[in-house]
Amino acid sequence: MELRPYQVATIDALRAEFRNGRKRVVLVAPCGAGKTIMFCQIVSAVVTRGKRAVVIAHRKELVDQTHEKLARFGIEAGVVMGDDVRRDSRLPVQVCSIQTLAKRLDRLPPADLVVYDEVHHAMSNTSRDVLAAYPDALHIGATATPWRTDKLGLRDLYESSVLATTPADLIKIGALVPYEPFAYDAPALHDVGIVAGEFNQRDLGLACNTSVIVGSIVREYQTHTPGRSAIVFPVNIEHSKNLVAQFGPGAEHLDCNTPKAERERILAAFQLGGVRVLSSVGVLTEGFDAPRAEVCILARPTKSLSLYIQMVGRVMRTFEGKQLAIIHDHAGNMLRHGLFDHPRDYSLDATPKRTKELHICSDCSFLYSQLREDGTCPKCGSLQRMPTEERDPTEAAAERKDRIEVNGRRIGRAEIEALRATLGRPDLSDYDLARAATATREEKAAEFLRLKDVVARKGFKPGFAAHQYRASFGCWPKFADGELDGVAPATRPFLPLPKVKRA
Repeated sequence: MELRPYQVATIDALRAEFRNGRKRVVLVAPCGAGKTIMFCQIVSAVVTRGKRAVVIAHRKELVDQTHEKLARFGIEAGVVMGDDVRRDSRLPVQVCSIQTLAKRLDRLPPADLVVYDEVHHAMSNTSRDVLAAYPDALHIGATATPWRTDKLGLRDLYESSVLATTPADLIKIGALVPYEPFAYDAPALHDVGIVAGEFNQRDLGLACNTSVIVGSIVREYQTHTPGRSAIVFPVNIEHSKNLVAQFGPGAEHLDCNTPKAERERILAAFQLGGVRVLSSVGVLTEGFDAPRAEVCILARPTKSLSLYIQMVGRVMRTFEGKQLAIIHDHAGNMLRHGLFDHPRDYSLDATPKRTKELHICSDCSFLYSQLREDGTCPKCGSLQRMPTEERDPTEAAAERKDRIEVNGRRIGRAEIEALRATLGRPDLSDYDLARAATATREEKAAEFLRLKDVVARKGFKPGFAAHQYRASFGCWPKFADGELDGVAPATRPFLPLPKVKRA
């Protein structure tokens, strides 16, 4: 297999590290750089010299992908993963599941070289025990994203690192496609807890699986990228299935519980274009190649820079006829972590740091770091007003703290207080007032007919219904001819009745 110049240089750099006495080196190769190809090339060289190698992965998909890539190098490898039928301990190369190795510490396959793919997952005691069982082997840890939310670098396990290239350089040479970032309404996260440096998944599910956010995700895709191949990254299974239902025909859901045959059917259909929107929970963030995919929909907020980069990286691969990748961020991740190709620290001690401030175009939602010289958006050309003071863009979500969500719409504090003043009802809750502000025509018609029934039953003056209607909605009842036909009167008052003060 013909390697790119930077891949050849990276392999030479890794060998130089070993010649200089290092025994544990991290290969940092951003999404699309071909890290699997690079370490397969090294494994091939090891086998040629009559040595043995073990390649470790933490998911079945990565085991399968590595096994297939090794075969392309002409290397027949055994598989150590549960009761996998590809097991063959006689072969010099073994592709192994870390979970299986951890259960077999007393009978690990021999190795002169140990490669740990997606090594940023290797800080657990399980992984440490497995790696420690190979004290005399050379070790390569391969990753596109060396950063961890727990702030633990890889220095405890590895001695040095080699950076193959950067996302910006990969785009420049055409190894990755250019992209356009758009940021939309993100969920308010002020009530979401933090666990081990990441958002609490239960809280996150409640914050993201709302009609406002789900509706925005589907609407923006259908408005700006209809029919394009898209990968959606939701919070959890319920969120994913809700999104797929809203996307409708041509959308499919995948998670770790999806049966193997069904998973293979869905992935094959996505690769061929039969499935246009694929929503995945914990399956497609790493090691999944879908070059056809053009649109990345970020529906899951994350504090993990690694996870964010992995998600966006799924749509950055080149494909015949593919000119551009589109990022739709509904989770505030780009504001939180910066753009995909921003310069970053890839060292063993690196921890994510804030990137330069980004801004969202008020007209087209394009995400930019700098306006044109005339103060216009670099995407749509509309005139923008830069903020007068610097602040953390992710704090913008906190401004929604005082908003109430009803019927798929957020009602701001100013609107709530204005309606409270109009109605003269200090006893009503914010939620009741928000319901009144978002009431549908059918709800208003049903309430008006209920009030007319009250007039008829109790003998009130005809104007009573109109005045009570205005006390509920802040406007007089105006219905077109026939608009009340077929509408049933409400069975109970739309708003709580005012409490009568007793003498």
